[in-house]
Amino acid sequence: MKPKPISSFSIQQLTKNNEAFNEIDLRNMEDELFPCSAIQRVIESTRYALILRSHGALYGFAVPENGRVISSLVNNDRLWKQAKVRLGGMPVICGAAPHYGVPFRNAVDVALKSGGITSCFFKPETLKGLRCSKLKIKVTKVNDKRGSMLQMEAWQFSPDSNCAYYLHALSQDFSSQICHFDGATIQYSDSGLETMLAGSSKIKGDLKTKHFRLDGKITVDDMHQLASAFLPATELYDEAFEVTTVQN
Repeated sequence: MKPKPISSFSIQQLTKNNEAFNEIDLRNMEDELFPCSAIQRVIESTRYALILRSHGALYGFAVPENGRVISSLVNNDRLWKQAKVRLGGMPVICGAAPHYGVPFRNAVDVALKSGGITSCFFKPETLKGLRCSKLKIKVTKVNDKRGSMLQMEAWQFSPDSNCAYYLHALSQDFSSQICHFDGATIQYSDSGLETMLAGSSKIKGDLKTKHFRLDGKITVDDMHQLASAFLPATELYDEAFEVTTVQN
């Protein structure tokens, strides 16, 4: 049994849930542990969610140290009734996590079949208000002067800035070679940034400054190397593009 995937929650839901959870007074609880008898288990197929019925139906999430223990307890009524567990108000994730959509290679497959897809990866531990470190990727079919191509666009956002780092590439399949690759920064207004962060919408931005461009025969590894050199942080990129090693 696994916990409900984080992609089932919006950033707004997680933020509000965490804020309300942090208002709970844990001092009256033995060892600051929640009795499982007071926790509602919502089980869907092989996934579960935990709801604190006595605290306004808040979601509770396992902490890193007890995640596997809770996953084992959820399916055991006898032990569940006897247990108490430590919970948090937000999933604790090491590294990046998909907010919605799929990794890049899967996105290419979907785009080849259906014409386009948008995916988003983010780090919930960087939340500041409704903003956090986020990488948004859009793969679409386009008609270029070179023929029918796949276009990849990626925007990397940070919680402290209205400026996004932007990558753009064209390829027939993103498995052999790329014929065009460029990088830019885009400045957004507050409202424009919220639109970009909220879902799959794409807006132009207030000011776009291009910083490099390549046209010719570029390998996928070349793209990863240059992206890693350009982006201020690469953890989300490595997760989304499933990059394990990039030689600089």
